[in-house]
Amino acid sequence: MIKNYNVLMNGIYKKLRKYVFIFILTIFIINSFCKVKSYFRSILVTLNVMDGKKFSYIDKFVKVKQIYKTYNYKNEKFPVKIFKPVGKDKCPVVLVTHGLAPRGFDDWRLVAFAKTLAKTGCVVFMPNFELLKQVKIKMSTVDKVRFIFNKMLELKFVNPDRAGIFAISYSGGPVTIAFSDKKYSSKLKYIIYLGGYYDLSNVLVFGLSGHSTFKGYDYYTKPSKWGRWYYLLSNIDYVETESDKRLLRRIAELRKYNPDDDISEFEKKLSDKGKKLLEMIKTSDHKKIRALIKKQSLRFRNTLKVMSPELYIKNLTGVKIYLLHASNDPLIPFTESFLFREKLIKNKIPASLTLINALEHVDVVKKKFTFKNIISFYLPELVKMSNIIYEIITN
Repeated sequence: MIKNYNVLMNGIYKKLRKYVFIFILTIFIINSFCKVKSYFRSILVTLNVMDGKKFSYIDKFVKVKQIYKTYNYKNEKFPVKIFKPVGKDKCPVVLVTHGLAPRGFDDWRLVAFAKTLAKTGCVVFMPNFELLKQVKIKMSTVDKVRFIFNKMLELKFVNPDRAGIFAISYSGGPVTIAFSDKKYSSKLKYIIYLGGYYDLSNVLVFGLSGHSTFKGYDYYTKPSKWGRWYYLLSNIDYVETESDKRLLRRIAELRKYNPDDDISEFEKKLSDKGKKLLEMIKTSDHKKIRALIKKQSLRFRNTLKVMSPELYIKNLTGVKIYLLHASNDPLIPFTESFLFREKLIKNKIPASLTLINALEHVDVVKKKFTFKNIISFYLPELVKMSNIIYEIITN
């Protein structure tokens, strides 16, 4: 009797083991197929980002609808462009925040990027930030980011449990501050920073001198000729007198289009404080610029400090962080992402850092399609960028 029972149980065990093996194998195959399918989709989307005309194969699988919506924020109209995959509901959602872009969310590069990003199957939510359009980094933008993030999660066709942020350029500062509060970061899966900054003082020094540093190593990139005059325009609010504001704005508008224009007539009419600000903007010596920063108004120096992610990174716990930076960025040095990651690691917050050669700040760099360029440039860059798109699809 006992012998027959043991034989029966052994038979059941062997069959059960067989079915369990088949079940596990089936799950593994399905999971592997889904991963391969998701990665293949990420490659198609990345190719579309790199060149939407040559690589439009992804369009056969997904159509994107653009929706325009306006919210009221403190008696101010706050417009948003939403890019939604057609025929899909309860989609993952990505908040795209722009940096310096005089046309804001009407910038054709931003529109093309947002539309392509939606081909991952995500809803892309892209607000228009008036101050960021002019590189004015202020605390009021932090409040706007939080407000619009909550509004995004209320959309009926999004999955609020799969929300992420794609912070471009200078918007990375306000985004970091906004989500350093657990009340907001707890609703967030990930933040992707593209060409972001760590310390505004470093960015100012780099923008005027081309000089940056990391762990004792110095780096130099030829600074943009027009960039320094945008810095002046974005900081005119810190000038105390209306006369200085008017003169400095006139100087910036002239030099923005012709860096060699004679401005001596306006310069001599400036007050001492106005001259100190202009002197800093005109200087290309990085040590002298740091010394001149200390001579600027207290309000200006406080803004540089308070609006720097450096102070808030430690509170980004529980959020996946992906740092992307152009290796030859002319506006924000790649060393800023190095410093950002170093601070994250120090606070035991996991983060990946990817240097991209196929970007110049946020613009795609194109080369001739020769065999050498395909092997040495396009394929490595395709892999790097596809890995990030894959994270958006699977998070």
